[in-house]
Amino acid sequence: MQEMYDVDFNVSTSAAGGTVSISVTPENWNGYYAVQIAPEDNLLYIEPGEPMSEYAIKTIAANFYTGARSAMANGYSAEQYLKSSCYTGPRTINMQLSSDKRYMVIVFAVESSNGEVPVMRSMPVVKHI
Repeated sequence: MQEMYDVDFNVSTSAAGGTVSISVTPENWNGYYAVQIAPEDNLLYIEPGEPMSEYAIKTIAANFYTGARSAMANGYSAEQYLKSSCYTGPRTINMQLSSDKRYMVIVFAVESSNGEVPVMRSMPVVKHI
């Protein structure tokens, strides 16, 4: 795994029924970041207050890398993948989620060097919905 940058994200959520709004504001990062959702029945889900394991962090990084690599194998450039799958700057994302489950939002910085496959570049920030 590459060296991680010290990046923080301010993440807030609100829910009304099955509609969830996730607001993300990068605190010290001008590049791309990924937002992932882990439902409570996902292996990556951790209970509120519990620390994220090294295994979970490596799994999140590997899953992101695999998705990016697959997209690039199918003709996307690194920049096209980042533009279509990631975010920059403050952003509010609205989505439908099942109202009978708990979820965890995972946000982390990502970067591609010289057109290579994008990788995770910060420790994940977690917010429970």
